[in-house]
Amino acid sequence: MKGLIIKDFQLLFSNKRILYIVFAIALFSAMMGDGITLTYISSFVAVMLQVSALATISYDNYQHGNTFLMTLPLKRKDYVIEKYIFCSIIACVGIMFSLILGLLARMRTNHMKIEIVVGIVIAIVFLIYSFIAIPLELKFGNEVGRTIPFIIGVVIFLIAQILIQVNDSLFDSIMNWLNKLENISDITALMIAIAAFVIALTITIPISIKIINKKEF
Repeated sequence: MKGLIIKDFQLLFSNKRILYIVFAIALFSAMMGDGITLTYISSFVAVMLQVSALATISYDNYQHGNTFLMTLPLKRKDYVIEKYIFCSIIACVGIMFSLILGLLARMRTNHMKIEIVVGIVIAIVFLIYSFIAIPLELKFGNEVGRTIPFIIGVVIFLIAQILIQVNDSLFDSIMNWLNKLENISDITALMIAIAAFVIALTITIPISIKIINKKEF
């Protein structure tokens, strides 16, 4: 499994120019922007890192690379678990970078509220997205696997909009609920994100293992 992780890092650094640009933009924004800008930049970095981590699955499929991988002395389950570990490592990198951005911005001014916890929560949220995308990519391939979660989100949004149009009181209830979410503490938001992380991990790993065990290479 250690060899798989090293392989994925080598694949990740094959696009190191893009990563350098992302980190450079984030550092510049942290030094020049405000707290809101920092939150958006943390989201941007988290998205780019997780997309890059998920891209290793498509790289493995390129020119039947998985056919070779499965001839190595490793179990298919190990391949799946390694992807989850790798995505988690990348999420930790995103969290550490968010902390660095927050510290740099705090050094620049003592009057700016730095949403460091928000950056951590954002990284966990996109890690959960990766956990959902992994079995989908293993099942349907790269393009479809990344599109399905987006489609699900759009469908949920459209259903919510239809319900709101049908029932105005439902809209008020949803807005009141969202207002309550805005008032929860950072620690509570972090605990909710961690709980969602554990649930997503527990549900998706067995699904991914079942998918790859049935897959023919």
